[in-house]
Amino acid sequence: MVLSDLCDEAGIQPSQYYRWQKALFENGEAALSDKRGQKACDRQIAELEAKLATKNEVMSELLEAHVALKKSLGVS
Repeated sequence: MVLSDLCDEAGIQPSQYYRWQKALFENGEAALSDKRGQKACDRQIAELEAKLATKNEVMSELLEAHVALKKSLGVS
């Protein structure tokens, strides 16, 4: 089927079709991207980074306590 026939069926001019096609090719990725999904991923990354920071702090405190205990017992 010819493009002009499709445009006639849809009630649009072929020039309008080509403008839409150009806009899609230039901005298609942005138009089709899932911004909500990206925001959810960003939020999850922030939560996981916060958990990791907390775990690192706890590990540091435990290591300090372990070293202090070893020193008090005279173990090297």
